[in-house]
Amino acid sequence: MEIDISNAIEKIRTAIDDVKGTLDDDFASDIDLELAQALRHSVESLLMELPPTLIEPNIQTESSSTAGNDGAYVTLKSDFLRFLDLTVAGWKRTIYELIEAGSDEEKMQRSKWSRGTNSKPKAMLDTDASGKRILRFWPGSSESAVTALSYVPTASEADGKITCALRAETEKNIIYRAASIFLESKKEGELADKFKQLSTM
Repeated sequence: MEIDISNAIEKIRTAIDDVKGTLDDDFASDIDLELAQALRHSVESLLMELPPTLIEPNIQTESSSTAGNDGAYVTLKSDFLRFLDLTVAGWKRTIYELIEAGSDEEKMQRSKWSRGTNSKPKAMLDTDASGKRILRFWPGSSESAVTALSYVPTASEADGKITCALRAETEKNIIYRAASIFLESKKEGELADKFKQLSTM
């Protein structure tokens, strides 16, 4: 989805006007800059929160993974923001949820006796020895082929437009969340809460 920032700012103003009655320009001398910043935060938060049905994911494919004594892993792309799913050749199912680093479940995966199997695979966000972000998974071997790693990419901005993985039907969510973020910054808590509720519908 491509969002024209100037056009979106007008829609945020209109949304607030419809509820508040008027958007006083004495809120700030540079109100449009603040609304643009609220818009950016809105996109960032919704990319993390909205269900996969409202996302256009990136799909990272690999012919093979790096394997070692502790499962296998793929190095994540620089625009990786949020995990959606992972399918590996030979697995009997796709993973849609990750285990937490530092959890008891991670400890189980670190043991060859209790780690995931082809029918019950597991995966976790991690870092390699050089500090790069990776997706580690079990089971894994030198023959493990990643069929598809679906993820939400970070938003980018250029020429007055924000490009993001949100579907077009989320436009109202974006506008309402931006209004909520802006009003919250102005200590308009009750109105901010109303707009935040609207942004999740």
